[in-house]
Amino acid sequence: MQRHIAVIGAGVAGLTCAWRLVRLGYRVTVWEAAPRLGGLLWQWHEDGPCAWPSGATTLGRLLRAGALEGAVLRRAAVFAEEGGKGNCAIPSRREEAKSASPVVPLSAWAWWRSGWQLARWGRRHPQAALAEGIVRLDPTIGRFWETMLWRISGETSASLTFARAEAIIRWLRWHGVRSAQLMRLSSAFIAKMGGIAPAIAEWFAVALARRLGRRGVAVQVAAKVDTVLGYGSGWKVRTGATSAELDAVVLAIPPQAAAKLIAAELLAEHLAAWPLTERWGRKLPVPASIHQAVMPQRHLWLCGEWLLPAGSFPGMEGAAASGWLTAAAVHRNLTR
Repeated sequence: MQRHIAVIGAGVAGLTCAWRLVRLGYRVTVWEAAPRLGGLLWQWHEDGPCAWPSGATTLGRLLRAGALEGAVLRRAAVFAEEGGKGNCAIPSRREEAKSASPVVPLSAWAWWRSGWQLARWGRRHPQAALAEGIVRLDPTIGRFWETMLWRISGETSASLTFARAEAIIRWLRWHGVRSAQLMRLSSAFIAKMGGIAPAIAEWFAVALARRLGRRGVAVQVAAKVDTVLGYGSGWKVRTGATSAELDAVVLAIPPQAAAKLIAAELLAEHLAAWPLTERWGRKLPVPASIHQAVMPQRHLWLCGEWLLPAGSFPGMEGAAASGWLTAAAVHRNLTR
């Protein structure tokens, strides 16, 4: 008999999780409380997590599988040449950020060595703020690292830890100042959709939901889940006057929203008190670096960009990686 799994939340993590579960042979239903798909994609802006490193693994998998359209993507250099050969700057589409971006003479060797020094310090202090490691670098290069880390992670070095920034540091250190690139939507596609938020939601959430629909997945919007209750060996999900019995549930929503659906009092209190920090200009949950998917109760899973798999980039890639990791863990758990 085909197992039935509920995914609550139709953001990047939830839709990625649903996509992989369907490909693994499960029957999946997706519930989204908001009247539109995409979750936090609607709160992000162009200089935020809607641009991701070209080395992003999970988004690359979705592109190769045909789940996402690659024709509207463009590559943008992380570093720009300014003032002659060897002078590098961090480009930005925001004029106010351009004036604040450092321009420094930077050789490949100097960049690689500064990344090596930062990584060496970070491995000794994985949970310490990166600002403590950056002050040990040359001041000009240190300012360059601070600006770069903020642009990709959305967090300042005062709160960003090495455990969450390790993937960025490793990627930029080895790609160097000449070949590091970010992926982003083309300007023409953004203009056609009327802004970055509707464009990124159309490119990722709407497109993926259409492909899930062709595989028989019910993706329901404006469908707020009222309760998630244990029922025999599985779960019962209630939405308004209807309910469904399921073999497993994945909560792909922020921790504060998950706290309202979880019956375990101590866990709910912990999630409700999950710390927030300033990221990409908004108060968002502080990501926790995880090495395996989180199952707080039997056949109940949590995922999202706030549960960042170790070695993943923050933002869209981190959310997709969390959904991918969780789907694999659900499959392993149900096939034991």
